Amino acid sequence: HAKFCFICLHGRLEGKKEGTGAEQTQQQAGQDDDDLPSPVDMKELAYLAGDSQNSIRAPADFERNNLTAVWLRGVQDRVYDEAIRGMVVQQNADIAAGVDVKLVDHQEDEKDREVLRRLFTFSDEEQARVD
Repeated sequence: HAKFCFICLHGRLEGKKEGTGAEQTQQQAGQDDDDLPSPVDMKELAYLAGDSQNSIRAPADFERNNLTAVWLRGVQDRVYDEAIRGMVVQQNADIAAGVDVKLVDHQEDEKDREVLRRLFTFSDEEQARVD
């Protein structure tokens, strides 16, 4: 669990740093080895940032695909699947059926359309050169 949970990982590392009683250390030795990521994983997957004295959660790095980025991408995918996907499907179906889905406010956009008409309409001189 500590491999994937920042709080547990941080707690385990703090416990190792502070040291515990001999019996607890022996009991946890096998469990720690299984639960903690290797130093190589800690570095490559960017679990934590900072030095050994002061570790903080590493920021999400989507290019390196670190643990934080993987977690955030999973959250994003779940939110999209549960909250947004259905709305997008419905909106696309409405657009395909010709229903106005209020993507455009025609009165508000009329000023912009007028500017575009003026920009893309040839003057008499330009029209004469084209002809």
